[in-house]
Amino acid sequence: MITNRHSMRRAAIAGIAGLLLVASCSSDAGTTKPVATGAPASAAPTDAPTTDSASTDAPTTDAPTTDAPTTEPAVPAKSPVVIAAIIDATGPSSGPPQGAEIIQAWGTFINAKGGINGHPVTIEVADNGGDAAKSQTILDEMVAKKPVMILLESASTESSIAEGLGKSGIPILGVGYNPAVWGGDIEAFQLHCSTDPGAPVPCALPNAFTLTTTFGAVVDEQVLAAQSVGAKTLVTAACAEVDSCSQAAPVFSTTAAALGLTDLGVVKVSSSAPDYNAECIQWVQQGVDFIQLSLGGAAGAKIFSDCTDQGYTGTFGASAGSVRGELITTEGIKLAGGLNAFPWWVDDAPVVEYRDALNAAGLKDDAINDPTATGIWGALQLFAKANANLGDDPTAAEALDNMYTVKDETLDGLIAPVTFTKGELATHRPCFWPFVLEDGKFTNPLGGLKYQCYPAQ
Repeated sequence: MITNRHSMRRAAIAGIAGLLLVASCSSDAGTTKPVATGAPASAAPTDAPTTDSASTDAPTTDAPTTDAPTTEPAVPAKSPVVIAAIIDATGPSSGPPQGAEIIQAWGTFINAKGGINGHPVTIEVADNGGDAAKSQTILDEMVAKKPVMILLESASTESSIAEGLGKSGIPILGVGYNPAVWGGDIEAFQLHCSTDPGAPVPCALPNAFTLTTTFGAVVDEQVLAAQSVGAKTLVTAACAEVDSCSQAAPVFSTTAAALGLTDLGVVKVSSSAPDYNAECIQWVQQGVDFIQLSLGGAAGAKIFSDCTDQGYTGTFGASAGSVRGELITTEGIKLAGGLNAFPWWVDDAPVVEYRDALNAAGLKDDAINDPTATGIWGALQLFAKANANLGDDPTAAEALDNMYTVKDETLDGLIAPVTFTKGELATHRPCFWPFVLEDGKFTNPLGGLKYQCYPAQ
């Protein structure tokens, strides 16, 4: 029946966010203080390297130096501008370790390059702890500070504050996949975003500028990863504690069928189970060669250990923000999936610049080697470039207009090509960076900063 089909679609939609949400690792970072890194050393342009095409070929130029200045000028060249950041630094869906420090490091980096057209950047960072009510209070407080941009990284609360974000009229950039903010598209069901009230998949907010992989594609990328490593039979290990861990199953299964793969469905397991030997034995007997991990990193690492003991020799799947922490440091594990932002390990010049800037801020691999961190960096870099001509008396309205000047921008490969046009909503982002982790080493099967889209663009 049509009604049942729509119910399945809505269940899948509700579950995709949870699928990635519960796989995020926790962090001990707390609410941070505003960053005021001093006036820029000069009014030098803040542009990232430009590109005249949508090509993702790696640039051949040497990486620019990113050393932080040793002294701070006494007088700002122009008035400071505020960027507000709302993040999950703590709580069940917390982002990368030292997430706030990553944002602060960018503030130091951009001010050392002259700020944004001579305006020193002050960054206000607030941790909502994954609490929707607290997030709304924080949003109200941030809007009152008159920021020129809101950076959003809050998987668990972004949908709850979507209405307020839209009404603010402030440019919204960041890392997220909830269609209430970023829009989406589910290729498996040919279900496209709509602005109609109550639509199964909403379109992006008018002031949201979507850069990273959106709704639907965050599931498709995993099935494509299974195909890329030669897997034929797939199963999903999902946490039993949260229903949303397994609600994306219809999308996963439909995409698998479209690619000629066999999906055995979802097996719910307790994240606190003493072992997973019974499940592993069953999967080995069924010929499973790709286990999608839709649970926390510690449980995923335990499943790897138990299944290896039972003779499993296949690949494990992890995607987007779950590719971090204990899961990627487990010795001997083979992972495959897709990243929602640029890979941190390649040696292309803009990525080296990213690593150098974070290293200069004292950040280590656990913070740098993270797709949410690279997504944050890409969003901030794009905002700075779009506002390279920010006026003497900057406002959010001016910054919003400036975002519509972005045409076929890639930041030399840090983002898939993006264009924003005034009067048109940001389109969904079906592109991602495939990865394989084997023998402790990450690789992009496509090479460098090249990415994949599904369906191909």
